[in-house]
Amino acid sequence: MLDWYPLSFQCDCTLLYPDQLNGYPDGIIPILQDQPDGPITDLWILSYGWNTSIEEGDAFYEHWVKMLNAEIEGAKQKNLLPQDYLPMFIGVYWPSKILADTTSQPTVPPAVATLPNRADFISTLRPIFAPEAQDDDPTFAQDFGAIYDFLAAHPVQKPQADELEPFINTLKKYQPSDPHSDQPGPSNVLDANVAAISQGITNAFASFFSPAHNSPALNCLLDFLRVFSFWTMKARAGMVGAQGLAPLLGSFKETNSGMHMHLLGHSFGAKLVTSAVANAPGDVPVADSLILFQGAFSQFAFSRNIPGVPPSVVGPYVNVIENGLIANPLAVIYSVLDGANTNLYPLGMEPILQPDLILMDLNGSKRDIYQKSGELRGAIGANGVQGVDDIMLPVTLPNEIDKSALSKIRCINLNRTDLVQRVDNANLLSQMIGAHNDYSEPEIFHSIVEVSRLNRNG
Repeated sequence: MLDWYPLSFQCDCTLLYPDQLNGYPDGIIPILQDQPDGPITDLWILSYGWNTSIEEGDAFYEHWVKMLNAEIEGAKQKNLLPQDYLPMFIGVYWPSKILADTTSQPTVPPAVATLPNRADFISTLRPIFAPEAQDDDPTFAQDFGAIYDFLAAHPVQKPQADELEPFINTLKKYQPSDPHSDQPGPSNVLDANVAAISQGITNAFASFFSPAHNSPALNCLLDFLRVFSFWTMKARAGMVGAQGLAPLLGSFKETNSGMHMHLLGHSFGAKLVTSAVANAPGDVPVADSLILFQGAFSQFAFSRNIPGVPPSVVGPYVNVIENGLIANPLAVIYSVLDGANTNLYPLGMEPILQPDLILMDLNGSKRDIYQKSGELRGAIGANGVQGVDDIMLPVTLPNEIDKSALSKIRCINLNRTDLVQRVDNANLLSQMIGAHNDYSEPEIFHSIVEVSRLNRNG
């Protein structure tokens, strides 16, 4: 067997390589049907998040599979899992990367950004912002050619608000409509008018992207382009989950009816696997486990009790819990030290860019226990699932899950804050991202495997 089996989706949610699914003898379906070491007992489906290249996805899955296998073997040695436990891992690959010169795991301040040539810039961004357009679509080429010219004209000198308006106006033409929106409030940064957004960027240049932070204009403008792609990729994660992965979940179970199935996602990948479970056909429960690590979507996505909105407004994934689509409780691993979710995610939800939001919690009080949050912009990866207190069990890692308290529990919030090494305040980008891409602690994977075996232990 391979360490993991890739499953690659295109922007339109179809498989990029159908042989990954059905190809003989190394396709996923043939492996599920016939394995010389015995039947596959547990299928693990993993998904990375936003702005991840194929190479970064390879590294992501290599690390996660290695850590999961170590915990699985440890559980078998302790007789917590059966000795014939045979896992198979699927790594979902989906187009979430915007530009090659941005990084999904920034750890040091970047060098001054450089643009590719004009033709490459346009061709690279077309499948991201207009996947339905033809390769030679003249309107897209004209629009993003103008964007390229604007970026190239501001390598160092930051533009004024009125200069930004044509740039913003063109981008807004490609604002995605998310049919799987999970945000209870109607506003996001792209809903504001062009003048307000332009002024917000100018204010951010002045107060945050200052010369002291060594951020030339091109870096800042590319950062905004990347923030804009936040909405494109967030929508795509939900669509790939619902239209691409969801139909396959039933096929996997039909192929091997006695198999346990666990879905695990990071960042926007958490939305992808949640959307897959929420939209999957077939018998209930759809899967044994749904485990969300530092998920980048609304903390009220599973709730009917959302503060400050009409009772008719509910989270889009309430059916996951209410309809029993997973056998184990929903598991959410989160931390307020996830700067991307604590600070940058709410910024993306804000109608107008407000620099005071960016670093608002980095030097705040340590929150190592579960706290209620009424923030409509709040992310599940920062605060855990909110609005489900009557069926939720809070756990502070590395504590074990109290199995005696699970009789009415449908959700477990696993707070990993105590495990996180504190952010280096001298490194601005590390402060901004925080623990979002930090998945080095073995305790995380211990808890993931612990959740996956809850329904085995009764």
